[in-house]
Amino acid sequence: SARKKGGATDKWSKLGNSATKSTSNGSHYVGGRSIVFMVGGLSYSELRVCRDIMEKESREIIAGSTKFVSPVDFVDDLYTLSN
Repeated sequence: SARKKGGATDKWSKLGNSATKSTSNGSHYVGGRSIVFMVGGLSYSELRVCRDIMEKESREIIAGSTKFVSPVDFVDDLYTLSN
């Protein structure tokens, strides 16, 4: 792997007694955590992509935002920009 050993992300894999982190739903995540923070809003479809990547890559992603944007909110924001 191209990752340096002993870095900040390496410590997450060493929590507990094994190299995997188990969550309440039974999923196991290996390696580091990715933190995604979107300033200005995060759509539910973008949040779903984070979840899909978590399941496919067995990596934990923590997503946050200043607000969560519904499709109606997004269209309203576009309308506001046009004025």
